[in-house]
Amino acid sequence: MYNNHYKSLNESGINSRAGAKAKVDNNYFEDSKDVLGTFYTDQAGTWQVSGNIYDNVTWSEREGDNNPASPNPTSNTSVSIPYSYDLDAADCVPSVVSQTAGANKGLKVSDGSCTPQSPAPTTPPTSPTPTDPGPTDPGPTTPPTGTNLSLSAGADGSSKASGTSYGNVRDGNASTYWSPAGATGSVSVKWGSATTVSKVNIREAAGSAGAIRAWRIINHDTGAVLASGSTAGVSSFAATSLKKITLEITASSGSPRVAEFETYSRLAHGPPRQCSTPRPVRHPRTGRPLARARDNGRWPTPPGCPARAGRAVVTYEEEKTWRSPRRVGTNRGYAPRPCSSSRRRRRPTRSTSSTSSRSTTPGPSSTARPS
Repeated sequence: MYNNHYKSLNESGINSRAGAKAKVDNNYFEDSKDVLGTFYTDQAGTWQVSGNIYDNVTWSEREGDNNPASPNPTSNTSVSIPYSYDLDAADCVPSVVSQTAGANKGLKVSDGSCTPQSPAPTTPPTSPTPTDPGPTDPGPTTPPTGTNLSLSAGADGSSKASGTSYGNVRDGNASTYWSPAGATGSVSVKWGSATTVSKVNIREAAGSAGAIRAWRIINHDTGAVLASGSTAGVSSFAATSLKKITLEITASSGSPRVAEFETYSRLAHGPPRQCSTPRPVRHPRTGRPLARARDNGRWPTPPGCPARAGRAVVTYEEEKTWRSPRRVGTNRGYAPRPCSSSRRRRRPTRSTSSTSSRSTTPGPSSTARPS
């Protein structure tokens, strides 16, 4: 214990007991009683003292389990500390403590000069280090259409200014907002399961447009930077499956205010496909069901949809983008048409006559040739 200001200790102060060792340096004890010793037990501890000031301190007699360090505390052990530290002189400790301890003191510290000062700013390390693809300013865009996935998500962040909330960025209310505690900070939306996101819309609160000067969209699961820019708005990127996506504000003018951090899922090819099983796909001319012969008889899972077993079906327009319609009954991408017994063609038969002439038994839909 060092550079502490102890005042009005009525019964006891630093209690070293049960074999403990206390290093007590450059403290200021004021208007107190029995500031150091072993109390409330007969299992004694030890201490090393140096540079302390005892201002109007009283000491009681040693008796039973009450063993103060006496009116003139001296060291009865030595303590080795495996790091270095700076000590202020004990006579300036009350002033230093009053300027640095408690709320609204600006996190000031003293380096042993008895002069409190603000610490130098530091940038906390991030792991893993994101790979920044460079600015991708969206430019003038219209708000995206579709379902805002953030409305059903949770939210958290690095810090928030008084009176703001992380949840305000996904409540669908443009009149509420989140602000970081300083000029920079981050806010995230998160889901309980993996969700595909390919577009975000950063909406600033009314009266703060343009306050955000630099930002990044980060896949919180991997640390990868999905997009970055210098103005708020709509930004698109490759469809990514994730559980948490983060908006990191890296530069701003004034206090940035984010009203909504909207997220959307848009498939990379064409309009969104239906993930649920629609009606079976049928050929537009024949009306026959279409089946894909390869991929083990299964359709590929549409992008943006969760993987699933069994055969998936899509609309005929989507089917044409994969393979042009071909004649049913070939092996070029479609299963042959199943034959019913009522329409099955009869096999030709050989004649057993000596002339070895052939005859054909007509099927239900054929006409016999004249001999």
